[in-house]
Amino acid sequence: MKLKQICEGKVKLFVPDVAIPEHGKGIGFYNPAMLVDRNISVCAVYVFAKRFRERYSREPRLCDALSATGVRALRYRIESGVSRVLANDVNERAAELIERNTKLNKANIEIANRDANVLLSERRFDIIDIDPFGSPVRFIDATARSLSKFSLLMVTATDTATLYGKYTECCRRRYFANSYPFFERELGVRILISFIIRELAKYNLCFTPVLSYTRRHYLRVFGLVEKGSSKVNEVLSAFKPLYCTQTEWRFSPFGGARYVGEIYLGRLHEKNVCREIRDEMLKRGMEGSEILERAMEEIEQPFYYELPEIASSLRVNLPKISEVIRSLRARGYSASRTVFSQCAVKSDAGANEVKKALSNPSLSPSTTSERRRA
Repeated sequence: MKLKQICEGKVKLFVPDVAIPEHGKGIGFYNPAMLVDRNISVCAVYVFAKRFRERYSREPRLCDALSATGVRALRYRIESGVSRVLANDVNERAAELIERNTKLNKANIEIANRDANVLLSERRFDIIDIDPFGSPVRFIDATARSLSKFSLLMVTATDTATLYGKYTECCRRRYFANSYPFFERELGVRILISFIIRELAKYNLCFTPVLSYTRRHYLRVFGLVEKGSSKVNEVLSAFKPLYCTQTEWRFSPFGGARYVGEIYLGRLHEKNVCREIRDEMLKRGMEGSEILERAMEEIEQPFYYELPEIASSLRVNLPKISEVIRSLRARGYSASRTVFSQCAVKSDAGANEVKKALSNPSLSPSTTSERRRA
């Protein structure tokens, strides 16, 4: 397969010269659309590595378990400053490409050509990135056994049809929860996080989300991992039975509601961590810091309300999102935008109050440009 040389961040790379990223899977999958995620990940690793060194006075061990072209591993080594980096891929041709890219950048990283589950079962790491093509579920158990007692775990899922409710039975088989097209982006993230928490809890490890978002075709979660039964018990206490419809959710059955399962309904973002990552991205002039801004702004309230859908059902014009938030706050409720949707609000007001805010004739209709910026 023909290769071309590109630059991403401070890294030079040979990648498959293909029109569609999936066509390069045989030698090394590279998706330029994931640039923003890699920017966020580089700065998240940088922030965690500083804390790790302060705590242990040694360098953290990082594993990019499904490395493909090696772009993540190389960016972690060169831009995050972590010196102990391992790039692994089960595909022999991908491992060869990683080696070529490592030499191109004159970087000192370890390269492995192993099944990720075997590698993770044999080695211990302080930072692990699981970025598969599809679902991450088959890698999480081995990952749990590989993580140290204070570590950073980053996980991507691209099986969005399953997590967003198109294939409910498939979601039940993979994640032990029922997905529906209700609040689908956040619900998908919470189902993924619930699975990770349960898998790590078996090994007395607590996974605490510090950043969670969805973008384009994928979900991405970052979590701090710590050892201890009390910490595990604390995060498990945030699991509740969930029933929901298109616009409402409760902890007990109600009319027309579907049962999702007992899932994690706790915090999705740690604001101080998000701020540190955002500040580092701004310092470096990286694209994607607005995702951190939105995560910092978001209130700690499960689920969001899609304003265009509600406005359409009420047959009213869609007001400015900022004015809906202001109206809800004036009524004594918490409200904010959300990282999961451009045209939605989060609020503890409930669906009926959100409808009232949308129906308020004093609110002026939003412009197309504001909806694009939201």
